[in-house]
Amino acid sequence: MTKTNTTNLQLASCGAGRLTATQEGRESVIVRPVKCFPLSEPGRHLSLRDEKNEEVAFVEDRSQLDEHSAHALNEALAAGGFAFEVTGIESIKPDFELRTWKVKTESGDRVFQTALDSWPRNLEDGS
Repeated sequence: MTKTNTTNLQLASCGAGRLTATQEGRESVIVRPVKCFPLSEPGRHLSLRDEKNEEVAFVEDRSQLDEHSAHALNEALAAGGFAFEVTGIESIKPDFELRTWKVKTESGDRVFQTALDSWPRNLEDGS
C-alpha cells in the first residue's frame, strides 16, 4: 500500500491497538497509529505505520475519516495508551531533548519517547 490521504482510507480494528488499513483497489495492511505533532495536541496528526515501521498513511484530522474508521482509530489509540510491560530493550537513543526507546513487550515491539531527564521506575518486585 502506498501512502494515502484519508479520503479513500478504511480502517478496522484487529485488536491490541492495531488496525487494518485498506485503500481502494489495494490489499489490506496491518498498521498501528503513532501520535506525531504538535506536542500540545498529540492526537491531532497520526502516522499509520506497518510492521516495518514505514508510514502507510497520514491522518491530519480524524474528522476526515468515515464514522467506522474514526471509531476503530479511537479504539486503537485507547488500547495503545495503556501501560505495557517491557520484556527487552532493543535500543535507546537521545533525540533533541527526548530519548527514543525501541523495546519488546508481550504484545509486540514498541517505540516510545521520554524526556531526557525521565527514566522508568523500578517496581517493588524488582521489575
